[in-house]
Amino acid sequence: MRVDAMRRSPWLVLAVMPLLMAAIVGSLQAPGLVFGVGVAALLACVGLALLVRRFGAGAVWMIAIPLSILAGEMGSVGAGGQSGKLLAADAVVALGVLVVLLRNGGVLEVPRAPFLGLVAAFSVWAALGLLTALDPLTAIAELKEWCVAGVAAAAAFAWATDRARAKLLLGALVVTAAAIACGMLVVTMTHPAGPVFAVMMKQVDLAWGRSNYLAGFLILALPLALGRALSAGTRREAWGWGLLMALCGMGLALSASKGAMLALVVTALPVFAMGGRGMRRAALIVVLLLVALALVFTQGPLKQVMTYRLAESAVDYSMNERVDLYRLAWESFVSHPLLGLGLNNFSVASHVLRGLDTVPHQLELGLLAEVGLPGTLLGLALLVVPLVQAWRLWRRATCTADQALYGGMLAAWAGMLAHNQVESTLYGEQFKLFIALLAAALWAFGRARESAASA
Repeated sequence: MRVDAMRRSPWLVLAVMPLLMAAIVGSLQAPGLVFGVGVAALLACVGLALLVRRFGAGAVWMIAIPLSILAGEMGSVGAGGQSGKLLAADAVVALGVLVVLLRNGGVLEVPRAPFLGLVAAFSVWAALGLLTALDPLTAIAELKEWCVAGVAAAAAFAWATDRARAKLLLGALVVTAAAIACGMLVVTMTHPAGPVFAVMMKQVDLAWGRSNYLAGFLILALPLALGRALSAGTRREAWGWGLLMALCGMGLALSASKGAMLALVVTALPVFAMGGRGMRRAALIVVLLLVALALVFTQGPLKQVMTYRLAESAVDYSMNERVDLYRLAWESFVSHPLLGLGLNNFSVASHVLRGLDTVPHQLELGLLAEVGLPGTLLGLALLVVPLVQAWRLWRRATCTADQALYGGMLAAWAGMLAHNQVESTLYGEQFKLFIALLAAALWAFGRARESAASA
């Protein structure tokens, strides 16, 4: 009985912690929820105790990192008329590092992994770009985000030493994304102009991210949830992951992000369709999900949204805006081919187009413009290494459960890269933390496989 309870503990804490955070936020506006906060806190303490017994105290830190993004911004530090955001995730990462230092006598042990080395090299190169950046303060703020993600990645790589811990990392990502989807639903249903207008005008935003950015989390987590569902040991567990996947699909529909939906189609479907019987079941589930999304937008309550978003004028505006951004990014690279404009300084340069600061909306052109050719090669390398790791795991899987699990991770990472061909989710610190934890899980699965093969 005790062993079973310990095995269920990750589910307990993962289910309770988003409830706890939501209750705390709600209690700030409705004092009547204080009792709910107390109950949720009590349940969370029980779940945390079981979790620590099963995985150690580090598990609490690893789960808190992705969940902390739901708390959004803590405050900001002003300098030169600008404001650098400090996020709740910064505090969680810093506190965890402090605890590790105190427990280890001031020593930090960081495993040797290609992803970590490339993140460090990319950050160093970006730091050199501060010398020539259009706006050094903007570049420093973006560099801070990469540094926080790098520290979180190092911690996750050091902690995720086996398959069980790697699965817990994946679970934390999926639950966080499902909580994001629930937040989007609340925003949609409480919009002053009504749900349809909110989705149509892409105003289904949270305090720390807009619709298209939030869609990036959802298409990352959705195939992870599907992979966990098909590799689950029990039917109850499979239904639990299926519910989380459905929540992510709901959030994706509310985002009305054409780029995210397309990225899901071109990555998840091929990956799941090329596998065995279990993988083909996954492909069928993806197809059914896409059909459901299509029905919502063509026959359901969001039919007006599809009509508006696919109108010729809307498509022309979107395409023309992106072409202008791509042209400016290329011209910026040609003018600064070595160090670039500086991290996130394309937003400074783009102000001349329409009087707004915006991101490049294309991964490679954005890197070229901001960190030059050497920085682009480093940036692409750190994104390709986990993709290759996922591909190798998937191709070498020896059972249906592993094939589904690794296929979900492969589809998630490939979908992230595909989505960043038309969006720029990597500019958010929260998203950097997401991919850092996913990269750590991939590395842990790969190391576990190598250990099993050599045993």
